Amino acid sequence: MKIVDNIYFWLVSIFLAGLTIIIYYYFFYHPDKIVFNDIKKNEYKYDELVKTIISKADKLPKDKLLDFKELPFEIQEKFSEIEIFDQPNYVVIHIDTCETIDISIISGQWNLEYNGCGTNFESVYMTSGFIESWKINKNWSVWVDHDPI
Repeated sequence: MKIVDNIYFWLVSIFLAGLTIIIYYYFFYHPDKIVFNDIKKNEYKYDELVKTIISKADKLPKDKLLDFKELPFEIQEKFSEIEIFDQPNYVVIHIDTCETIDISIISGQWNLEYNGCGTNFESVYMTSGFIESWKINKNWSVWVDHDPI
């Protein structure tokens, strides 16, 4: 009987721990909103990051996933000045139709995008299926893919 009680105890404990983690991530952990608020508060740091990327863009491939570790040291250093970035997974640089540079910063499920021409969002918040998008300001937007797959 003692072994059965221990098994039930562990099963209930694991179930409650899992439920707690699911509730936390569903209701409280929103990296997209953290990014949104950080850009609003520290816009100058993001502007410096963009200037640094643009200054090095001629030496970087366009329209390809660039691993963070492959970026020049100056760009990595600018990322480290922004507290929300431990380090992004990838960065993509794209030349837009208006001949400006667009930058996508990919970290896990969320994508932070800088559009040199200005974002094409009509509203501050949009949702489509598992994807949520926020317009932060004229040039910055963030979107998150909540697809569990």
